[in-house]
Amino acid sequence: MEYVLSYVDGIFEVRTAGEGCTPDFAGIIESIIMHPEWHSGGRVFIDHSYINFASLSADDIRDISIICARYRRELGHGKCAILVSGDVEFGKTRMWESTIEGNWDMQVKVSRDREILFSWLKN
Repeated sequence: MEYVLSYVDGIFEVRTAGEGCTPDFAGIIESIIMHPEWHSGGRVFIDHSYINFASLSADDIRDISIICARYRRELGHGKCAILVSGDVEFGKTRMWESTIEGNWDMQVKVSRDREILFSWLKN
């Protein structure tokens, strides 16, 4: 999985592409929390509209949740908006959302609509 991180107007934007790969999620989170502008409780927009999650199993989704939970304190009580385009990606992202519950303090919103997500992030 490839990803690019940018910081625009107080929002960390991550654009992913390629095949979803479990270990790469730690790299994404570390890139965010190591960024000089990051602070616990920040806002993150993840664009998964060019990624393929078809090969990720339920065990992979659980492992991604475990990876994310390790960074709970560093991420804090911010907002994480996740843009997806395909049904598989939407379903697996929602599965991740249910497995991370209780081990993650960020508010999460998953949608296929970029405008809805940015509006939610900014409010």
